[in-house]
Amino acid sequence: MAEATQKLSDDIKTLAEMALSNARRQLEATGTLDVRVAVQYPGGRLAWLPIPAHLKNIMNDGDQKALFFGIIREFAERTQATAVVFVTDAWFGEPTEKQLQMGRENREELKRLGESLSFDEFVEQGLATRRSAVLVSVQTAECAHLVSQFYDRIDNQRRIIWGQRQERVIAQADFMGRQKMFGAEVDERGMPVAEDMRARKRRTQ
Repeated sequence: MAEATQKLSDDIKTLAEMALSNARRQLEATGTLDVRVAVQYPGGRLAWLPIPAHLKNIMNDGDQKALFFGIIREFAERTQATAVVFVTDAWFGEPTEKQLQMGRENREELKRLGESLSFDEFVEQGLATRRSAVLVSVQTAECAHLVSQFYDRIDNQRRIIWGQRQERVIAQADFMGRQKMFGAEVDERGMPVAEDMRARKRRTQ
């Protein structure tokens, strides 16, 4: 069993490295990175799924993103996929020292600003900095391997400077959210139901 677990871990890492390498090359060559999805079929064959051009910005719309993940989840189940790979370009808000200090000294004011300001306004007030990253996730029935590769653009956005890389491995039983591909119980909207909600549902049945 230990050998099988190690082999699975190596397979996941190989998929993640391949996906990240391809994404980096595309971003460096074109300056853009569209969402990409692949499934690994029984036997090990990996197939990248065609994503229609009109869906290239789907990750910016919460409702459409949930629908998109639901379609991929159903496809993976129907084809008995052994792994699902997601690649996308994303940005994050990183707290500044000003925000951290406000959190220590005036949490209510920080909460009020967080509820009333847009992200761009938050940045303009010096409370956060925008960080860009390539995100890669490789999921199997056992676990989710998540890789974030941060980057900055220089020379009028024409060059990419690669920064910090972060990796996490989460047991599939502990992995929640709309992107969950394996073992998800979904609600009427097709959204994965969190474990505590599933437990409450079972108690009421």
